[in-house]
Amino acid sequence: MCIRDSGSGPWDVLGALMATFGLFGVVYGVKHVAGEDALSLGTVVPAGVGAALLVLFARRQRRRAQPLVDLTMFARPAFGTSVGCIVLAMLALVGLELIAAQYLQLVLGLTPLETGLRPVSYTHRQVLQRFGPRAMVAAGFVLTAMAVLSLTVMGREDRPGILVAGFILLGFGLETTLFGAYESMLSEAPAESAGGAAAIGETSYQLGAGIGIALLGSVMNAAYAPGVGAVPGVPSAAGVAARHSLGEAYEVADRLGGPAGAALRVAARDSFVHGLHVTLGVSAGLLLLGAVAALRLPRGLDAGD
Repeated sequence: MCIRDSGSGPWDVLGALMATFGLFGVVYGVKHVAGEDALSLGTVVPAGVGAALLVLFARRQRRRAQPLVDLTMFARPAFGTSVGCIVLAMLALVGLELIAAQYLQLVLGLTPLETGLRPVSYTHRQVLQRFGPRAMVAAGFVLTAMAVLSLTVMGREDRPGILVAGFILLGFGLETTLFGAYESMLSEAPAESAGGAAAIGETSYQLGAGIGIALLGSVMNAAYAPGVGAVPGVPSAAGVAARHSLGEAYEVADRLGGPAGAALRVAARDSFVHGLHVTLGVSAGLLLLGAVAALRLPRGLDAGD
């Protein structure tokens, strides 16, 4: 969790625990929202308790003279919008990165080294000074969404040129978005709260990443699992085991062997590609939502009060 500027008072241990367990409960609920146990007590109760703890945490911070998180900074529209943009950007992309790595290695058969060499990113500080936070962050979101949609050409065959171009555009768009949002957020914070503002930015980064992994992972699983649950010629128990992940599906297919194993491997690979395309669409939608939210940011970059 984010912290106050050093020397501002005693550490709020109870508040930190409330925030930690609150976030854990919410992320746990999001992770299971697309599963068969989405409405079970084991999912609903942790999510509900987590949300309640976060509400209580926010109320506690408002009442304390020296809060862990200075919520008054969120009264500045540009500050709250910048934080929201950071969360959305990470939510839409971090979970997608993990799925893309599985695609490159398990579907296309690339080595870990070849997988790591595909993404590229750039940063251009001059863009913010010339165009301001609103245009920079919104354009970054749109560019990233375009890059994500371009990756829907990924199928069972490797297209290295398109993948490299897509990852370059994605990296450029993401860095543009995050740089503009961070600078806008820090410029809105009072000078005496600069450390707390930076910590809020880091927390929003981690929060978006955590929820993104859970959310997009759930979307991916919901789109992938039906395609391998009932493959002709494959025993039902094997189909159930193959629904967990593409890696497990390959292991089950290897154990089955013969035509049944081959059929399961093809079905799992095709289902994974289908799930990837669905997840890319959801990610692009979240990024376009971020572009709309970025329109609330100021046109120019001004120092905070």
